Amino acid sequence: MNRLSIVDIDPFGTPSPYIENALRAVKRNGILSITATDTPVLCGVYPNVSFRQYGGYSLRSEYCHELGLRLLIGATVSSCMKLSLGIKPLFCQVDRHYMRVYMRLLYGLKYSEACRLSLGFIEHCVICNSRYCNNYPIKFCKTCNSKTKIAGPLWIKPIFDEPYLDQALNLDNLPESYSNLFSLAKSESNLPPTYYISDVISDLMDVPSISPNSLVDELRNQGFPSSRTTLNPKGIRSEASLDQIKETILSFNR
Repeated sequence: MNRLSIVDIDPFGTPSPYIENALRAVKRNGILSITATDTPVLCGVYPNVSFRQYGGYSLRSEYCHELGLRLLIGATVSSCMKLSLGIKPLFCQVDRHYMRVYMRLLYGLKYSEACRLSLGFIEHCVICNSRYCNNYPIKFCKTCNSKTKIAGPLWIKPIFDEPYLDQALNLDNLPESYSNLFSLAKSESNLPPTYYISDVISDLMDVPSISPNSLVDELRNQGFPSSRTTLNPKGIRSEASLDQIKETILSFNR
């Protein structure tokens, strides 16, 4: 069988039934792109359907699109492990009614094992908006001790690959819109999973909101690596804790 350098799955609805056969068709170090249009399932409206289709529970939250992408990657990893394969996410995007992930296919049991260790859970506290990323789920919030809601199992490692984005940015005649998109993805590529929306945090504290750019700039001034995110126009990603982000928002309202 002559395997292919690039395979693209773009069905109507879930791509789950086609993932394993697509993996068999991709050559070593080839690229697999997968599109899902069942966004309500991946964004937490139907978590039980998500578990049936993708092997992990989805969760409604302000960063549900990221959780959906991570569930899609996680479902691919589950199929990879049956074939002693691994993947490396290169780029992800969300646009209106669909989600898409681009992954490089890696041959070998060691890559399959590395992918297994890259699966985990994201716990979300609806009371204080804290979130945690672990290989095993925890039931209570470390901040306020409230019971958490859990998404997963899903991919918990980076979803953007900086070297790959550098290659994309060096392409000749790259349109400015693509350049801006890849540059932003690069800036968030090494930051923690899940993003915050300043409006949501401000509402919880009952204070006026501030712009995402202002929040990112101030967090950077404080020494916290931070970035906007490609996945939500109002989202920010940062190494600062939620309490530090709250304090920064409050400082704009004093």
